[in-house]
Amino acid sequence: MTAADLALGAAATPAEARFADDAAAQTVSDLESRTNLPKVAANLPTHIVRGDAALLVSTAWPTAAIARMCTLGTPVHDLVVPGGHSAPDKVSDQWLPWIGDLFAATPFKSTCPQ
Repeated sequence: MTAADLALGAAATPAEARFADDAAAQTVSDLESRTNLPKVAANLPTHIVRGDAALLVSTAWPTAAIARMCTLGTPVHDLVVPGGHSAPDKVSDQWLPWIGDLFAATPFKSTCPQ
């Protein structure tokens, strides 16, 4: 991708960045339906850290995905911190030790409802 490509994308208005027709929109919608996570339970613990004001990824999508993961039986620890998409960087002291704990077989604390 070139600088010109990025500039073109950044300059696009919502009216210019839309599907050509309903069939094109349906194609993307079908892809999302087939590939949205989660589909099945994972047996590995999952630690998710996210900002409560993220604009890159709407907070509604991960909230729904985490609820689905919990329903499926995936052990999840969901940490929501103040800020945007880069907010998890500011609390690395809260999630980096988890990686070591995972390899040390330390019990995982899930935030899923019991």
